[in-house]
Amino acid sequence: MDMAIAQNNSVYTQYLFNGLVINPAYAGSHNALSASSIIRKQWLGIEGSPFASTFSVHSPVNKHKSSFGGLLYQSKTSIYNELTLQGIYSYRVDLTEEKKLSLGLGIGFTDYSIRYSNLTHQDPNDPAIPGDNQNLFQPTVSAGAYYYTNTFFAGLSAQNLSGFLYGLGSQDDIRSYRHLFATTGKVFTVSPKLKLKPGLLLHYYNRSPLLVDLNFHALLDEVIWLGVSYRHQVSINYSIRFNLNRQLSFGYSYDQSIGNQSITKNGAHEIVLSYLFKYYKKNIVNPRFF
Repeated sequence: MDMAIAQNNSVYTQYLFNGLVINPAYAGSHNALSASSIIRKQWLGIEGSPFASTFSVHSPVNKHKSSFGGLLYQSKTSIYNELTLQGIYSYRVDLTEEKKLSLGLGIGFTDYSIRYSNLTHQDPNDPAIPGDNQNLFQPTVSAGAYYYTNTFFAGLSAQNLSGFLYGLGSQDDIRSYRHLFATTGKVFTVSPKLKLKPGLLLHYYNRSPLLVDLNFHALLDEVIWLGVSYRHQVSINYSIRFNLNRQLSFGYSYDQSIGNQSITKNGAHEIVLSYLFKYYKKNIVNPRFF
């Protein structure tokens, strides 16, 4: 039997500034009503190449330790589309005035669809190509823990805890795997106009090689973030982010593919727009470091 194994869940380069995409416990950590949108396009120039977009919003409940949020995620190629909607809840434990520990849970659903009718083939009667489009609706659950201070964070999280196998036929199964994440990062003040932030992401699922992402960012004059990261045997990523004002920020990153497994050298482009609507505390870090 021939088997095709593809990327299962998008991996975002600018996750450090929108941790909700991998960890529900991140909800409420901004001490503000926060909204963010990510658009990611891989392998420009190739028809039907992967496209992913995410919109997230989260906020603490004023004068309470609970936070709520929501996540809308879509990923698609020429014939495959995945749409996920998830509600998120987190509870914060104040270890000290500065040190916080948050526990989070996300519950929602995912709609999967495969449109074989979008395929172009020479023989319309080829038995290897299914004739019927397929749809699958499944619940999805995520959970995580997130520890943070003003200058340090560490998180553990799991996605697709309700992983499943759906049989479409003898060779056309859809399988969703559980994803495990570990993240950490630290901000160091070099001078009033320069701060440095190294970070680490570990990502594992289904006996695949451990994905290691080493990243390093520099904050210039509290306005511009410049970053570079190395995703082991996958890509070298470059990013820039602007704090346009106290509430609005914009980021762009480019992933340069490396290694023998790279399908194309065109890489991936990613755009992030974030906005903080309302602060609930006056002594928060400005700008946000993560």
